[in-house]
Amino acid sequence: MNLVKKLQTKNEDAYQELVDTYSDTFFYLATQYIKNKEDVKDCVQDIYLKIYQNINKFKDDEIYFKPWVIALAKNQVIDSYRRLERNKERYIYDNDIINNTSGKEENSAGSVFLEALKAHVGERGYEMLVYHLVTNMTFAEMGILFNEPKHTIRRRYIEVYEKAKIFIDEHGKELLYA
Repeated sequence: MNLVKKLQTKNEDAYQELVDTYSDTFFYLATQYIKNKEDVKDCVQDIYLKIYQNINKFKDDEIYFKPWVIALAKNQVIDSYRRLERNKERYIYDNDIINNTSGKEENSAGSVFLEALKAHVGERGYEMLVYHLVTNMTFAEMGILFNEPKHTIRRRYIEVYEKAKIFIDEHGKELLYA
């Protein structure tokens, strides 16, 4: 039985053969985009997971398996890189919000900034930012709290987050250091 058929039957030995065969290739692909070793390892694990999830979609002969795996791996690496870049950018803004507003007195510049931000994004949007950024609440947890599906919460959060980023870019310094 060929490797593809074994993988499609969820044969554990086949997955070890896949790892042995493609490990170096996947690490090479990942390091072309991602520089942090831990992120590279996570990305390679995501590649194997993606193969596992999609192996039954592969219908061609085994001769075409390698290009399919490499294309899937490269797409996963690019997705991981983009996610890491978005998270890096988000982390910077998260820290701006948290670090510049925590521990301030009631009438401090941070408090003025928070009130202005709350007015800009709305009470519900402000709550979402605080729950996600300060308390690390997941979208699923927020969905339970707000009694809405997590994908709706995620979409609304992204909208509020983008609004907050624009607000910080336009008014952050003038309100914090006024």
